[in-house]
Amino acid sequence: MDPFLERHPEWAEYATMEGTFEWKWYYAFQQVGDQKVEPLSVAYRDGRQKRDQLSAAFSWLSPPAKIERVFQSLARTDTRAAATYEQKVRAFHAELRDYYYPLMFTDAPFTEDAISTRPSYSR
Repeated sequence: MDPFLERHPEWAEYATMEGTFEWKWYYAFQQVGDQKVEPLSVAYRDGRQKRDQLSAAFSWLSPPAKIERVFQSLARTDTRAAATYEQKVRAFHAELRDYYYPLMFTDAPFTEDAISTRPSYSR
């Protein structure tokens, strides 16, 4: 759990496990998996952006390709729209972690009031 606790030291005092399975560590391990592949994800995202920039430059040489890019932009199905959506999903996942980790790591009760304040995704 060292990689998790390095990024989230605020949970270090709750690092012991009482039983053979605890949800907090299940989700912490999922977070560690995300952390391990983060450099690949960033490289992929950067590569897509560079490819889109090249495609935009070369589309001026091909009117059909330029028109396709315009239509994709109008329909919000272009690379920029996809990247914006993915960033919103990442931000929402961060909100979920910020909401659920205190409940899971401190064994706070999942009361109706606590659940009613959970984040919800909005476009």
